[in-house]
Amino acid sequence: MGVNYREQYERRQLEPFWPNEIIKMTCAVLFTMAVIMFFAVLPVLLELASVHGVMEQEEPANARITPPHIRPEWYFLSVYQYLKLMPAQLVGIEGSALGVLTQGVGIVVLLLLPWWHQVADAGLDRRDLRRAVAALAVAFVTFVVASTAVVGAYQRWSANIGPWLHPAFWLPALAVFSWAGVYLAFRRAGFVAVGSWLRVLSVALLFVVFQGVVYLIVLGQGLSHVVGAWAGYGLGTVLFLTACAWMLSQLSAQWTPRAGAGRTLLFWFVVTENIALFLGLMLWARWPQGGWLDEAGALTHEARQLLMMGAVVLIVLLVFSLLIAMERRSIRRVLGAPTATGRAKG
Repeated sequence: MGVNYREQYERRQLEPFWPNEIIKMTCAVLFTMAVIMFFAVLPVLLELASVHGVMEQEEPANARITPPHIRPEWYFLSVYQYLKLMPAQLVGIEGSALGVLTQGVGIVVLLLLPWWHQVADAGLDRRDLRRAVAALAVAFVTFVVASTAVVGAYQRWSANIGPWLHPAFWLPALAVFSWAGVYLAFRRAGFVAVGSWLRVLSVALLFVVFQGVVYLIVLGQGLSHVVGAWAGYGLGTVLFLTACAWMLSQLSAQWTPRAGAGRTLLFWFVVTENIALFLGLMLWARWPQGGWLDEAGALTHEARQLLMMGAVVLIVLLVFSLLIAMERRSIRRVLGAPTATGRAKG
């Protein structure tokens, strides 16, 4: 059953998608590209204006010599620092592959956010919770068994067949096939609402996994180098349990009248957490290793680079906030949050 926005909103609140939205999105894209191009040529312009120390002053690349410390461009700094925090090996998967896979969890969570509003209108019955948990358990066990087989085969035969069995390639596909197979099986057995239930419970499971990555691996591993392993992982565990309890309480509120407000609050929490994680890791990767000042008392080259990056980050955050403020009504409508007109009609 489709949604008729003409019945839910007044005429002055509606606007045609074409050309209004297309023009706004085109302007946003062009403005973003202009900002990126400006900061790309800014170091060159500063050097031409006799403002030295901004551009990278490094030796020409030598294909025969690997530098002792390689750092990628700024847009890969967060990924670079995140991979450095990964353990060497966990459950048979090397740290690099584990880092790539766990980063995909946050992306999947963000992609699922706009579809939460469908859950509130799906007519879910709590009496089906046991069957829903059983379906999720079957999908998870199927995924774990298949993943274990793939990891074992990769460790045994990778020397003969190459990287074709690498977990980074197969684990996402196995997750999709496991959930799809369970959905079809339970649907055929008469569980009509299995799709909506799997969506709700899978989002909850992804939240738990993502919080574990953020607070246990990133924060715990990072703080363990500063305050010790027990204190670092202890603080990470406390924050992990607190965030999981709050997020699961918001997800369980999908059946209450405050579901719209809960979805909006959870949306902003996840988006803010992802942005903070990305920016924090990016600045962490650029943190001056030898201190902020040199022997003459001036800022070191790494310190100047970090301050320049911090200024760029603040400007980007300001632009991003302005764009979000401009599209706030559309975001609230997508997330199912009640508007003034909707509350008045209710």
